[in-house]
This record gives sequence, C-alpha cells and structure tokens, in this order.
Amino acid sequence: HGSHLAQHFGTPPIVVAGAGHVVHEDDPDAVARVVLDLADGLAAADLAPFALLALPAGPWLDRARKKPVGVVTYLLAALAATLIPLAALAGVLSMPVLYLLGFVQGACSVIGGTALQIH
Repeated sequence: HGSHLAQHFGTPPIVVAGAGHVVHEDDPDAVARVVLDLADGLAAADLAPFALLALPAGPWLDRARKKPVGVVTYLLAALAATLIPLAALAGVLSMPVLYLLGFVQGACSVIGGTALQIH
C-alpha cells in the first residue's frame, strides 16, 4: 500500500500545509482536517469585520454620503479580489495575505452593503 509518488521515490510523500501542519499524503482524513482548518480561518477573516465594524459603521454612515461610500467600498472589494491572482502570479500569495484580503472583503461588505441599504 502506498501512493504513486512513494513507489517512485521510495519514501512516503508528505504534504506541508499552512498553520504548521505536516501530514502524509496517504492519510486523507488528516489532509481534510488541515484544509477545513484553513477554510475556517478564511471564514473567520471574512466574518470578523461584521463583529468589529457593524456597530461603529452605523453612526458614521448616518453622517456620510451613502452612495459614494457604497461605490468606493465595492470598488475596493473588487480590487481585493483582483489582488488574489496577482499575488499568486508574483509568488507572494500566502495564508496571511488571504486572511487580510478576506478581512478587506468583509469590511467592504459591512460598510458598503449598509450604506447602499440605507441610501
């Protein structure tokens, strides 16, 4: 029993994932747990702005011009989404970069979505 790579190279292949996890390719349960852990982190980065910004965004948006705020935040969200493949092409895409861009996406959703709802 062994993977195709192990037969060619004589050692069990190892998958090194984010957050310091090291698992064997032959252990699909461990690989799945690592992937789910990373996905949970991305979901948290995307949802954190709702907890951190929703309350202060309301009073700020009461005094701001809502339509320009909504348009700017949606453009910023589009820029953040565009930076993901650009970071991959530049070789700098990492989990911290994805967490940061997820946070920016969530912040834009909280502020821009609220602004356009009350506009």
